Order: sequence, then structure tokens, then C-alpha cells
Amino acid sequence: MMKKWREFCFIARDVFVIVACCIMLLYWAFIDRVNAFFTGKIQRKEVSKDG
Repeated sequence: MMKKWREFCFIARDVFVIVACCIMLLYWAFIDRVNAFFTGKIQRKEVSKDG
């Protein structure tokens, strides 16, 4: 019984680490896209103001 429980703990930990990494990657990709979107908007505003 204990051996099975330990195997389950190892698998659960590995799955948790993988899921956490995926969430972090998605989060950073999303933040980069949002930042690029807003900086692009700000730059466009400045360009139109100069024009």
C-alpha cells in the first residue's frame, strides 16, 4: 500500500510541475502579447499626434 502511495505521490508531483510550467509559459506569452498590444497602441497614438 505504501509503495503505491509513494508512486502516486511521485506521479502527482511530476504532473503538477508540468502543469505549472505550462501555465507559466501561457501566462508569459499572454503578458507579452498584451504588452505588445498596448505599446503598439501608444506608439500609434504618438505617431498620429506628430503627423
